[in-house]
Amino acid sequence: MSRKGGTLEAQLGGIQGEMVTLIGKDSKQVKLKIDDLSLADRQHLVEFGGAPETIIAGGKPGLV
Repeated sequence: MSRKGGTLEAQLGGIQGEMVTLIGKDSKQVKLKIDDLSLADRQHLVEFGGAPETIIAGGKPGLV
């Protein structure tokens, strides 16, 4: 879920800099700013996507 309340069911395509690429069920790639992801999604990127832990504290206030 994004900080704005949107949801997307997708697989992780990759992380590059401040952006994350997600691959949706329809195989379309979606690029999002990591800061726009919820805290839970950023934690998931750290635990399973190899993202640096600094992205957890770097997000803007919003969803947890």
